[in-house]
Amino acid sequence: MAWTAPLYRVYERRLLNSLRPDRLPSHVGVILDGHRRFARAEGLADYTTSYRSMSDRSPSTNAG
Repeated sequence: MAWTAPLYRVYERRLLNSLRPDRLPSHVGVILDGHRRFARAEGLADYTTSYRSMSDRSPSTNAG
């Protein structure tokens, strides 16, 4: 175990305790970025191929 792990746990606990429960978001947005750079680096024809590849790998986060 790294020496930073206990320190990080203290930091994380303190951060979580500082959040007000009534101010927490009810949803989270995810922005997928970097498809053009990835497509270029992988030699793909266009970024839509990269986008489809990542969307196939990403789990559904729709909570209903």
